[in-house]
Amino acid sequence: MIGASCTTWECINSFANWLAAVGTIFISGLALWLSVRDRMVNMSAEFNIGLVAGDNPSIIDRECYVLSFTNIGPRPITVTNHCWFLPFFKGNIFLMPQMDTQLGHLCSKLPLELSDGKEGRAFYGRDFFSQLDEPEKVLFHKNRLIAWLRIRLFRIYVTTTIGKRVKVAIKLAARKKLWRTYKTHNSAVHTDAAR
Repeated sequence: MIGASCTTWECINSFANWLAAVGTIFISGLALWLSVRDRMVNMSAEFNIGLVAGDNPSIIDRECYVLSFTNIGPRPITVTNHCWFLPFFKGNIFLMPQMDTQLGHLCSKLPLELSDGKEGRAFYGRDFFSQLDEPEKVLFHKNRLIAWLRIRLFRIYVTTTIGKRVKVAIKLAARKKLWRTYKTHNSAVHTDAAR
């Protein structure tokens, strides 16, 4: 009979096939995602300013820059290094903060295998960039505009053995601190040149 209303079970049975199809697609998609998730590289990385103990180990008073990277996924990751990308510079720069005499012993030894939840760190001293043999080749360029652009736009990537580079979140406080350090370094260089 056309237009007759269905009984409760007839209405439910008419949607059963649709419900089964949607459920099958959902379960298949979930299983696929769970199988792929274990293969994905999940790492959290951040570059910020921090404090560590200075000459007196009981007083935390030495300013530094801290690059920290944490594995936040089930797949183990082996970190081989980290590299810097600077505007107006061809290629990547690999700096070695572990060679620093003051903070090198605090840096994680590379290569470093990180299981889920494990973390590694690299520490750069407050004056690391101004103490380089040629600071103008990295962040502290002689041209003030290029130096400003490099400090505002530089990027850091953590490199891994599987070929994936993880982009590091660079905090604004670290960029501002670098710019203040550059201005102090630049004025000192001009003062020395004037003598």
